[in-house]
Amino acid sequence: MKEKEKCARGLLYFANSDKRMQAELRACKDICFKYNFTAPSDKKSREKIIRKLFAKTKRNFIIESNFWCDYGYNIEIGENFYANHNLVILDAAKVRFGDNVFIAPNCAFYTAGHPLDVAQRNAGLEYAYPIIVGNNVWIGGNVVVLPNVVIGDNTVIGAGSVVTKSIPSGVIAAGNPCRILRAITAEDKNRYNTKQNVKNLCNNNNFAYPAVNQQQPEILEASVIEEEITQFVLPQTEIGEAKIVQRAKSVVRPIEAKSVDIATENENLKENISDTREENLTLNDHSEKETIENSDDSNMNYYNSDEKNIEKDFLTENSQQGIIEVVEGKEKEEDIVRADEDKEREENEKNDGINDDINDEDSPIAPHEEEKNEIIEIEENERGVEIERSEEDES
Repeated sequence: MKEKEKCARGLLYFANSDKRMQAELRACKDICFKYNFTAPSDKKSREKIIRKLFAKTKRNFIIESNFWCDYGYNIEIGENFYANHNLVILDAAKVRFGDNVFIAPNCAFYTAGHPLDVAQRNAGLEYAYPIIVGNNVWIGGNVVVLPNVVIGDNTVIGAGSVVTKSIPSGVIAAGNPCRILRAITAEDKNRYNTKQNVKNLCNNNNFAYPAVNQQQPEILEASVIEEEITQFVLPQTEIGEAKIVQRAKSVVRPIEAKSVDIATENENLKENISDTREENLTLNDHSEKETIENSDDSNMNYYNSDEKNIEKDFLTENSQQGIIEVVEGKEKEEDIVRADEDKEREENEKNDGINDDINDEDSPIAPHEEEKNEIIEIEENERGVEIERSEEDES
């Protein structure tokens, strides 16, 4: 049995070892790439690509870019199929959509899975189980549908859900994992166009009504609109409150008559605009006068502070100059005293030198000269004796 046959029967198969499946996978990715880079305005080319890629299509369908799938030939879509941006379908097994299916952005349908056992998963084994979506199904944004799931007709899947098990027909389901919240009933037909729901919208979401020149829904009555508009958060000023209430009543009157008098409304708007302009002008004039007076007072205070600062600076400069003069005088006196001391030292040193010269005569140098003289006399006497002896010998 080939790997592709194992995949079709829901058995574990080696997806990466089958050359034919790998070639089909690469060819499908190229087709998706071409589709995503085809201009959205070129509807004929885009439809042609999808009809060639999918196993079954009907007359009307729209698939926004970007769109990706694995094989394409396992996908079937019904009439009026619409898929918003970033739809991903891993169609290793069959993926079948009924008629009037709406799919929000960033949704994914995964038929492929991997074994829980580590050895099998690391070996490259996979499995694939089909996904079936019934008619008239709305799938919210960022929904993920896992393998072996069936979603019944007329069901709504809430945004952000992860659908792990099958969901029956005619219910609202949401969550992770996706659970049934409630059944869709006949009361849901009037959910968005009843008086009570309009009140809820006004109270909960600060709902803003359309402008005067736009048509109001017939189901809305003047009393309801007047009541809800006066409950809005109004400005703190009395003038603003009066104008907004007046404006609310002017909105209500045309609805009671079921006709809109645009000319009278425009005149009222012009009067309101002129009144507000006059009030703004008076407020601006008053504010300008206050700002001028405040600026004059601030300038006078600034000038007075400048004069005081100048006086302080003058005093500090004079005081600093006096301190400098005193310091300089002390330094001069100290220099004079030092000079006098130096002169006294020099004179004392000179006197000490003279005294030393006088005392040199009594110093050990004089006896030394006497010894020399005695030695000279002795030598002369010896010479005389020798001369006498030599004379005697000659005689």
